[in-house]
Amino acid sequence: MTAETRLKESEIAIAQLERNVKLKSMEAGWIGKVFGTAENSANNILGIILVILTLLIVGLVMINRLELIPQLASILSLGIGYLVGKYNR
Repeated sequence: MTAETRLKESEIAIAQLERNVKLKSMEAGWIGKVFGTAENSANNILGIILVILTLLIVGLVMINRLELIPQLASILSLGIGYLVGKYNR
């Protein structure tokens, strides 16, 4: 195989990879760019919600509103358990 043939094969492979990336980007749309593709979107959305809940709990502790923390902590632990359980399968 000559160097010229290898170069052409490499160019073809690069063009195919670029095409696949473009197709994935088109499939995901603008919402997919924020949350990820269909395989990961549920985990990414849940991750964002868990970060918001954690910040909310920290904020409630700072302003001394401790009566809401048990409810939020149970939702937070449920979400974390779901993520950890899903990745262990």
